[in-house]
Amino acid sequence: MSLDVLARKCEGLHSFVAKMDAQDDIKVKIFYSEIFKLKLKVRDGRVFGATTVVIDELYQKYQTLENIVLRDFT
Repeated sequence: MSLDVLARKCEGLHSFVAKMDAQDDIKVKIFYSEIFKLKLKVRDGRVFGATTVVIDELYQKYQTLENIVLRDFT
């Protein structure tokens, strides 16, 4: 998977969580922070170049976060 595709997926997941009206829910806040950090790592990978191993690790992190959303927030 390319970092451009992963960046779009991260943005979509980030937008979904940002729309949640759970200001006092610590779980949502932690998740929001984690997806934001992942977005930054993907952006850095796009800017500075990333190896295939790093891209795979970023994609695995995305999949983990996506699974949490599907399990806990939908």
